[in-house]
Amino acid sequence: MGCLCRKHFPGLVDLKEGRWEPAWSWDRYKLGSDDEQDNKQERVLADFWRYFKAEEGRETLADQTAHRACKKYVGDMIHEARLQAHVDYYRSIKKEPLNKTGARNVALTKEQYLQVPASWCMSHRSAWSRIVDRYLDPAYIAKHEQGKRKRALRTAPTHHQGSRNLPAFKRALEVAHPDMPVSEFGAWAVSHMGPMKSGQRLHGGG
Repeated sequence: MGCLCRKHFPGLVDLKEGRWEPAWSWDRYKLGSDDEQDNKQERVLADFWRYFKAEEGRETLADQTAHRACKKYVGDMIHEARLQAHVDYYRSIKKEPLNKTGARNVALTKEQYLQVPASWCMSHRSAWSRIVDRYLDPAYIAKHEQGKRKRALRTAPTHHQGSRNLPAFKRALEVAHPDMPVSEFGAWAVSHMGPMKSGQRLHGGG
């Protein structure tokens, strides 16, 4: 689903009265036009449900979970694009190695950011420029630094999935709860909503 959010990123969207801003939230995907659906939000969901089927009687819950997932994915992709730009700039422009950990301590200028747009923003350079403006806003930087300090104080993972990727977390759930069918969609829900309870069913695919 995260891939679909990136694939169908709307770029700049019209907030009415001549205000055009990047779609840096899931809600703003509703404002992006699409050639197959009414808007980009519907396009992402339509493409997703081509490959997955909600359990009968749980369609509403599945739809709500999909929206929650997309909300997180869009926020994450905007945030992660900043770190990826740091890595890309050092590797492709400066020809120096840089990993994600080191990227957290790097600062770029606007001109440098513009040389390494996010892959999903290649055809939306105006939107990327505006996103970069947000990265460089003092309020955003202050919030980012506060988040770093909070993360440094944590002694446990921020969610049940920890550092494992989703397929690995799904396998771990299946081993720990062999009587509870789990789809990847359901595993994502568990990782963000809490531990599984006895007898719980988490189907997301069909």
